Amino acid sequence: MKYIYITLFFYFFIFTSFGQTKLERKKIIANYDLTKLKSLESQYNQEFLKRKIKIEEYLKINNISLTKTIDNVFMSIYDIVNGKPIYLKTFNRGAAISTRANFLHNNGGLGLNIEGQNMIAFVWDGGIAKDNHMELMVGGSSKISFADNATTVSSHATHVIGTMIAQGVNSNAKGMAPRATAYSLDWFNDAAEVAGAASIGMLISNHSYGPNLQDLSDWSIGAYVAESKTWDDILYAAPYYLLVCAAGNDGNDAVSNGSPIEGNNFFDKLSGMATAKNTMVVANANDALISNGNLIGGGAINSSSSKGPTDDYRIKPDITGNGTNIYSCVSSSNTAYDSYTGTSMASPNVAGTLLLLQQLYNQENGNYMYASTLKGLALHTADDKGMSGPDAIYGWGYLNAKKASEIILSATDIIEEKSLSNNQVLSFDVIADGSSDLEVSISWTDPTTNNVNNGNVNNTIPVLVNDLDIRVSKNGSTYFPWKLTSVNSNTTGDNIVDPFEKIKINNASGQYTITVSHKGVLNSNQNYSLIVSGITSSNLNVKANQIKNVFVWPNPTKNYINIKLDDFKNTNIKIFTLMGEEIFMKNYNLNSESLKLNLNYLSTGVYILEINKNQRKFNQKIIIK
Repeated sequence: MKYIYITLFFYFFIFTSFGQTKLERKKIIANYDLTKLKSLESQYNQEFLKRKIKIEEYLKINNISLTKTIDNVFMSIYDIVNGKPIYLKTFNRGAAISTRANFLHNNGGLGLNIEGQNMIAFVWDGGIAKDNHMELMVGGSSKISFADNATTVSSHATHVIGTMIAQGVNSNAKGMAPRATAYSLDWFNDAAEVAGAASIGMLISNHSYGPNLQDLSDWSIGAYVAESKTWDDILYAAPYYLLVCAAGNDGNDAVSNGSPIEGNNFFDKLSGMATAKNTMVVANANDALISNGNLIGGGAINSSSSKGPTDDYRIKPDITGNGTNIYSCVSSSNTAYDSYTGTSMASPNVAGTLLLLQQLYNQENGNYMYASTLKGLALHTADDKGMSGPDAIYGWGYLNAKKASEIILSATDIIEEKSLSNNQVLSFDVIADGSSDLEVSISWTDPTTNNVNNGNVNNTIPVLVNDLDIRVSKNGSTYFPWKLTSVNSNTTGDNIVDPFEKIKINNASGQYTITVSHKGVLNSNQNYSLIVSGITSSNLNVKANQIKNVFVWPNPTKNYINIKLDDFKNTNIKIFTLMGEEIFMKNYNLNSESLKLNLNYLSTGVYILEINKNQRKFNQKIIIK
C-alpha cells in the first residue's frame, strides 16, 4: 500500500478538471480561513506520516498484513495505540424513492431537472471505485477522478459512489445524483486530504467507514475524542463544507469492552467522526412506502444500524436514509451489480440527495447554502420515525428531499443565513398558515473545543461552545425546542448540547413571535441558519425602503387573501403575473389594519402582490391553487 502526501497545489490541479465553475468555487471559499485550513492540512499530513512509521514497524515485528477482510467487511490498520492496532472498517454487511430524491429529477413531480449537473461528490473509502464501470462512464469518459495515488479497487467504494452518482444504465441502480461526477480517494490520509479539498470549494463528502469498536477503549465510545475535534476543526474553518458519514453497523453486536450509557447495550455505539458536533451522521433503515411524496409506511430501522446518542446526549445519528438491500454497481466487472446493506449504503443515499439540494438552492438563489443550512434543512424536513420527536435511533427521522425542496421553492417559508453577536437578541413575527404545523429551527456550525475526552467513561459534560437558543411565543405562552433526556426518551425544554434546535407547534394559527438568543458568552459572532415553515408571511429582514409589519395569509389560497398593515391610508395595491402584466390595481384610504382581497377571478398559478405606501414597497409571491 502506498501512503500519499497530498499537497494543496495537487488539489488545485485535479479539481479544475470538471464540476463546479471557478467562480462558484471562488464564492464558496471567499470567507474561509484558508490559513487555518492550510495549517490543518500540514498538521494532519505530519500526523499521518508518524502513524505510517508506527504501522510499518508493527507490521514488520508481527509479520502481519496491513489489511484484512472478515465476513466481507474490509479492514485496515489506521493507527497503533498502546501497542495495539486500531482498524478502520467499511460499514456494510454483505434509494432515491425512499428519500424522495427522485422528485428533484427530470419528470420527478416537482417540475425540476436537478440531477447533479456540474456538481461534484467526494468519497473517501477503503479503496477506490472502478472508474470504467458502465454506470460511471459517459461518452467514453469516466465520471470518476482520483485525487491520491491509491490503487486498490474496491467493490465497496464502487457501490458507494454508484449509490451517489450512477447514471442509470440499469434503471434499478440509478444514483441519487446521476449527472454528477466524483472524486474517489482511500482513507489512509483522509483528514489532510479533506482539509485540502475543503480549501478549494468541496461541498459534500461521504465517509462510509469508521473504527472497529472492539479495538477501542471503553471510554472513547460515544465520547468527543481527538478525532471528533479534527473533523470539527476542518468543518468550522470551511463553513460551506458538510461531511456525511455512516453511523456504523454495531446495533446487534455486544461491544465486549464498551460501557454503554445507562447500561443499555442497544445504545451508545458511535465513535470517531460520528461523535463530532458538525458532521451529518446517517442511520440505516429499510425501504419507505411513499405515496404522492408522503411517507405512509415502512422505513423501519435496520436492527444492525448503530445507535447513539453521544455521551453528552447530543442527538446522534442525525438522520436516517435507506441503506438496506441497495442495488448498485460493484467492481468485479464493468457490468457487475450487487445489493448491499448497511449504514455504508444509507450514508451515500443521504449525501447524494443533499448534493441535489445544494444544486437546487444555488439555481434558485445564485449561491450555495452554508453546511449548517443544508444540514438544518434536512433535519427540519425529515419524516419523524420512532418516538415522537428526535431520538438516538433515527435521529430527526427519514430524509425527505421533496419537503426540503418545497421549502427552497416556497414563496412564504423562510431559509435565512444570519449572524448573532454577543448579548444580541433577535425577534420577529410570523403568521401561521392555519393548516400546517408551524415548524421553526436554527442550525449552526459550532466552534471547536479543547474539551476532548482523554479517559473518562460516559462523560456527560457538554462540548457545545456557542449555545444558541430559539423560542416561539404567543399570548404569554412560550414553546421550547426538543432535546434528549435519556438514551430512549426526549422532551421539550432548554437544549444545552445540540447545534441544531427545532420547535414544532401543531395546529398553529395566528401570529407568533420567534426569538433567537444565546446563553453565556459567544466565542465569536456566530453564523446561524434559520428555517421556518408553515407560515403565510413574516416581518423578517425588512429593508429600509420596505413597508414594515406586513402579513399576508392564507398563501397558497383558492379565492382570497387577508392583508394586515398598520393602516391602509394612502395605500396602493397591485397584482402582476410573472410576466409583469398588471391585472389588478386599486388605491385604498382606510383606517382599518386588515383587508380581505377577493381573488376568485384568478386562474391557478403564481402572481406577484405589490403594496405601495408612503414611497415604500412590499412584494410577495401569491400562489393560487
